[in-house]
Amino acid sequence: MDDRLSQADLDRIIADPLRATPVDAERMAKELGELRERMRRKRKVTDAQVNEIRARRAHGESLRAIAADYDVSHAHVRDVCNVKTYGYVDSGAGKSDN
Repeated sequence: MDDRLSQADLDRIIADPLRATPVDAERMAKELGELRERMRRKRKVTDAQVNEIRARRAHGESLRAIAADYDVSHAHVRDVCNVKTYGYVDSGAGKSDN
């Protein structure tokens, strides 16, 4: 059995949400969770690109020039460089091969 809601089911629930059954609510919650998971995973740049962005900025390149090359906003590039986003990506700076 398919657990996804049909368009007819969605229309019925939207038209009269008080008549939604517990099964409807459970199925809607499951679909919402799946949608959130897909959206959470969507990344604007890859981990390798994060390292490239940080390196280019460290060499003095402007935020806007970098942003144009990756088709993102200059604010996104700023957040990447300031480690507000992609904090889990280690740029490798300061590491040695001892």
